[in-house]
Amino acid sequence: MKYNNIHKFSRKFLYMTGGFLAIAMVLSSCDEDEFLKTVPVDFYSPTNSFVTASDYDAALLDLYSRVRDDFNQSAGQNNFPCVGTQSTDLAYNHKNIGQFKPMSETLLPTNSIVYVALWEPAYRIIYGANAIVERAASGDNELTAEEISSVVAEARFFRGYMYKMLANLYGGVPLIIEEVKEPKRDFIRASRMETYDQAARDLGFAAANLEDIDDVASERVNNLAAYHLLAEVYISLERWQDAINAASTVIDHPSTGLMMERFGTLAGELFLIPQYETNVYWDLFRQGNLNRS
Repeated sequence: MKYNNIHKFSRKFLYMTGGFLAIAMVLSSCDEDEFLKTVPVDFYSPTNSFVTASDYDAALLDLYSRVRDDFNQSAGQNNFPCVGTQSTDLAYNHKNIGQFKPMSETLLPTNSIVYVALWEPAYRIIYGANAIVERAASGDNELTAEEISSVVAEARFFRGYMYKMLANLYGGVPLIIEEVKEPKRDFIRASRMETYDQAARDLGFAAANLEDIDDVASERVNNLAAYHLLAEVYISLERWQDAINAASTVIDHPSTGLMMERFGTLAGELFLIPQYETNVYWDLFRQGNLNRS
């Protein structure tokens, strides 16, 4: 009888102990999401590439590099700006990539040349800008409020620039204003006006938050660059007064006034052809006169 009582007490004690241990484990268990979170320490990843101001500056400089390399550096027949002016009144088509066909049959993202020269580079820049904007605004970094505003303004300048160009060339395109973090194929094409509206919002934010042309390094975009592009977008939206206001901001700025007097390395030179006369406009295009300041 005594043995049975001891046996019952032991089982009861074990059950109680097991219950307490189970409750303690539940209450003290770790956050699995946090526990399984990997923080790389020996290579760059999205987790550790957007932390310091230097990280964001490097990401912004990559946008500059892409715009320069993909849209302003090549003269090849399969590259921008050549393919961007095919069948338009901006240039004489001396290279045949399809100018004898209607633009509706040529300037398409399914065209491998146009895809590589225009569509893909534009959305690569948009992707980079989205990553910068989203991660800067997340607060999960070391940026100050002032740095966040500056970083986002610079990134949105490039995003607005790309959407302006895409709307000019293609009409409506998919509007992607968030970082794409996983494969996605169900993009919806916006209208041309919606694309211009997005460009206007991005460039308007950039114009309001970028530094003045006199306060920023000469190799970085400034508020007047944003106002210049914004004026073009407003014209496309037929917002005439807004376009006048944006353009006037650039025209009336003392640092971007028209050159009125001869200047530069060849200011005293005469043109070789007698019937032409050199002037201040001619000076603008001489080698060595390229520095705005």
